[in-house]
Amino acid sequence: MWINADPVNGAMVSLAIGLIIGLERGWQVRQLGDNQRIAGMRTYGLIGLLGGVCALLLPTLGPWLPLLGLLAVVTGCGLSVWLAQRWQGEFGLTSSVAMLLTYLLGLMSVLLSPSEAVACAVLAALLMGLKGKIQQGMLFLSET
Repeated sequence: MWINADPVNGAMVSLAIGLIIGLERGWQVRQLGDNQRIAGMRTYGLIGLLGGVCALLLPTLGPWLPLLGLLAVVTGCGLSVWLAQRWQGEFGLTSSVAMLLTYLLGLMSVLLSPSEAVACAVLAALLMGLKGKIQQGMLFLSET
């Protein structure tokens, strides 16, 4: 059907994708206390794995399970934005978008191409990790 040739490999890759993105997100908030962090490696790993498991169950349970998984992640994203605003006084969408991307790449790793899903995760982690450099570049461009 839609699942790639090695679904177990895709599921393991979906976990790895979450860990890649979670490592970068955890590094960004490492200075915060445990009760101030919204999500870290384990949470992102579980979100990626959730995407992989939903994709694996797609042929058996139909498209409703991946849609419910997506709804759960979107709800979690909304909650994380609200909590970040409340705890840290910040309004940022990067972590929420990263959660959503992690779920979708988890689905992609099982349904389409694990290697392309990992490449996207690495690119996303690099982009998020370059926040300071990107902001400095934008500052430099605005001064010229």
